[in-house]
Amino acid sequence: MINNNIEKLLHDLPRFNRSQRADDVFYEKLNGFAEASDESASFFGLFVRRFAFGTVALALVAFFATATVSYRSDVVHGNFLYPLKEYGERVELAFAFSAEGKVNAHIRFSDRRLEEANSIISRYPAGMSFIPVAVASNFSAINLNDEDAKNLDLTLSDMHAEIAAALDVAGTSEMEDDITEKVIAKIETAVERHVQALDGMEKRTGDGTKNIIRKVSDGQKGFAVKVKDVKEKAKTKMQERKRRKADIELRKIEKSEKSESEKEEKSAKKDEDKDESDQRKKVESAKRFPKRDRANTSRVD
Repeated sequence: MINNNIEKLLHDLPRFNRSQRADDVFYEKLNGFAEASDESASFFGLFVRRFAFGTVALALVAFFATATVSYRSDVVHGNFLYPLKEYGERVELAFAFSAEGKVNAHIRFSDRRLEEANSIISRYPAGMSFIPVAVASNFSAINLNDEDAKNLDLTLSDMHAEIAAALDVAGTSEMEDDITEKVIAKIETAVERHVQALDGMEKRTGDGTKNIIRKVSDGQKGFAVKVKDVKEKAKTKMQERKRRKADIELRKIEKSEKSESEKEEKSAKKDEDKDESDQRKKVESAKRFPKRDRANTSRVD
């Protein structure tokens, strides 16, 4: 039905000589126009709602898919899902707002690269990561094909780069002393874990693959020197912060003592000024009333 206000307005217009049929046709067309407008508006609103819902649903699916892929060790360099995994890690790093959070993220990513390296080697029977080294030595040493060797090289290089990034954050960020010590300890533990794992991989592989692993393993061992440097810098920063804090406390004490001294000086000056004022008043009073003073003196005598 047409809007009641419109119908009332039309009803109040001056009427002309027209048939009842003409009125019926007119209102029929007007009602049809109003219903068409309502349907158009409803369709547009429904379209907007469905589009918004679809967008949100797509975003949620993308988020969960990215999160799932990020933790899959079989998604390695060369896999079509790997760019999605890298994107998910960039999002993780973006949401690590503190320096400690960024260090933890880089360590987590380096551990994933190690898992990916194990996954690449585990494609070859003699290189199964769950086979003990003593048993695996009985198998013939394995060599990866060119593509897998390239992917392993990229993966281990990325693992090395993630630890380097963690060290960079730990060495350049301003953190509390206890947090600095904690993140450096985490980096040390991660490096030791990686070196042990790389040594195990090296024992299972042939010369070609062994060289790839050894290159990164030597680099990881070189982190011991960098960790020591970061520790020394952190120690220097801690000492500098303590010195600055001590200087600030000393300045506060000196300022407080100076303030107290100034208050005492002002109080003493005020008392001195009061005594001088009282003395001046006495002298002025003696000058103004000399007879009274003599009379008072006579009575005393």
